[in-house]
Parts: sequence; structure tokens; C-alpha cells
Amino acid sequence: MQTTVKIDAKLRDRIARLAEQQHVSMGAVIAAAIEREERAQRFAAIDAAYARLEADSDEWRSYRSEQSEWEATLADGLADEGNR
Repeated sequence: MQTTVKIDAKLRDRIARLAEQQHVSMGAVIAAAIEREERAQRFAAIDAAYARLEADSDEWRSYRSEQSEWEATLADGLADEGNR
């Protein structure tokens, strides 16, 4: 389904210029920009969650301890499941 979105002419020209440079449609330029923004928001949420976790010293210690246990499995001599 296609729809019309009203945007400023200068913004439309910028999108068109990028689309021409990348040899893609204007819609593809907009979709890629939205994907990048959604990804940035996901990583910002992850960063914020880690900051909250780190702010609680007991929880952070517990997390780091568990992480160390998992990291120890990297040297267990077993092949990765993806290589089986």
C-alpha cells in the first residue's frame, strides 16, 4: 500500500538527492533512515538498562559474576554449535 506524506520541499529534495546517489528509491532512503533510528533507540535502551544495573552495586556484582562463569565456557574445548 502506498500513501502520500506531506513534507517540506527542502527535505524532499534531500531525500531525492540521497536516493539518486545511492541508486535507490526515495522510499528506500526513508526506510533505511527509520531502520537506523530504531536500531539506535534499541541500543540506547540497552545502554540505559546496563547503566541502571551498574548503579546497583549488588546487582552489578552478581551480573559480572555470572558473566565470568559464561566466559569460562569459551575455553572449554568444545566446538561451537554452529560448527557442528
